[in-house]
Amino acid sequence: MGHKIFISYRRDDSAMAAGRLYEHLARHFPREALFMDVDAMQPGMNFVDELDRQVAQCDTFLAVIGPQWTTIENDDGERRLDEPNDFVRIEVASALARDIRVIPILLEGATMPRAEDLPFDIKAMVQRHAVRLRHDRFGADVEIITNALGGETQETQETKHPRPQSRPLFMLALAVAAAVLGVGVWFVLNQPPALDKTIAVESQPDASARTVADPPPATKAEKQPAQTKPAAPAQFQSRLALVIGNSNYAHVTKLKTPANDAVLVADALRSIGYQLILKTDADNRTMRSAIVEFANLIQASGGKSLVVFYYAGHGVQVGGLNYLLPTDFDEQSEHGVEFSAISMNALIGTISASENRIGIMLFDANRASPVGRLFRSESRGLARVLAMQHAVIGFSTAPGSSALDGNGRSSPYATALAETILQPGLTIHQVLAKVRKKVSDATDGMQYPWDISSLTGDIYPFGR
Repeated sequence: MGHKIFISYRRDDSAMAAGRLYEHLARHFPREALFMDVDAMQPGMNFVDELDRQVAQCDTFLAVIGPQWTTIENDDGERRLDEPNDFVRIEVASALARDIRVIPILLEGATMPRAEDLPFDIKAMVQRHAVRLRHDRFGADVEIITNALGGETQETQETKHPRPQSRPLFMLALAVAAAVLGVGVWFVLNQPPALDKTIAVESQPDASARTVADPPPATKAEKQPAQTKPAAPAQFQSRLALVIGNSNYAHVTKLKTPANDAVLVADALRSIGYQLILKTDADNRTMRSAIVEFANLIQASGGKSLVVFYYAGHGVQVGGLNYLLPTDFDEQSEHGVEFSAISMNALIGTISASENRIGIMLFDANRASPVGRLFRSESRGLARVLAMQHAVIGFSTAPGSSALDGNGRSSPYATALAETILQPGLTIHQVLAKVRKKVSDATDGMQYPWDISSLTGDIYPFGR
């Protein structure tokens, strides 16, 4: 059908504004392309299943946020957003987990929620660019939203079907346009240089490719090549880690090394001063509890923190999204995977959602499918992901490939990582480059680790 749009809102906070937004968008998009529960939900439907299904079908998710979006309470005085079955939370989490385009719409008096005010599964929303929808500028603001969605606004309609104009009016318009252009050129020429923006750089699975940490070879003319200024030794007030390794699966194929891998990596991190949480053979409840505990530890740490997450075990790609499997995973339906497994996107958002936090997430989870192909939309290996700001994400092998357990007590990736962590004076990109070479050598080129980074400078996560 073309572009589909989901409008999410709280009735007690923004029902009137959401309804008005819906009516304006309906002028530019077919009504059947817009979902808002007021008129799209049929009597007797299961709200949770239908909302999840509708979110999965949309291309853009509009989160209408009023002044009380995060604070509205239920009859027991508890914040609705903290309820696992809160419809708004389910909608937002579903959109973020599917990596759908999420646009926060901030109403009059509303501000963008802080990461610490959001549940772990929707913290990633703070990384999404918001737009404002003000009462006194409603038409103009809706026009901006419509343009962002690719709809045909009044302006584009007039461009496609211009009204006939007399020559004097045309000349007047031309003169005005020239004046505006002149002012615009003057404004641009007198602006200070723009700051560099964060760029995500991938380390592709190609042995000849350079990593971020490997500078291009200097030419003879470069007698004094510029170098990145190394960060100060005391970059971070706290260094925290969550390490999970799952081997003893109850309903799918058991794995030999992940529990050992987790202990090996945890010992290395602990030996260089990390405060960490270690879980082995964790079921769904244990994994989720550990993530919540870790999120609370991060929030309580204060100051600038370095956060490391390492996972070894089964991981699957279903519908283009990645999930980490707890040891009690026994899901037979694709629709239940996001509840029976841990969404990698939601986890990444939880860890890397703060300007004062550097997140390093390492996944040795690209093992072959637990029991052949579980689901129709399941794909081999794990899917690509995009690093959020201030984050590095590493995988034990390339997207779409499977990692090896190896012949020893630990996997080639965990072994190489634990060894390299103990080498001081390496930036995170140098660490990952060394791990990549060690794993490739140990597996005769059959496994080639891959990573992506949005960092703009050097950090030394494991000591100077």
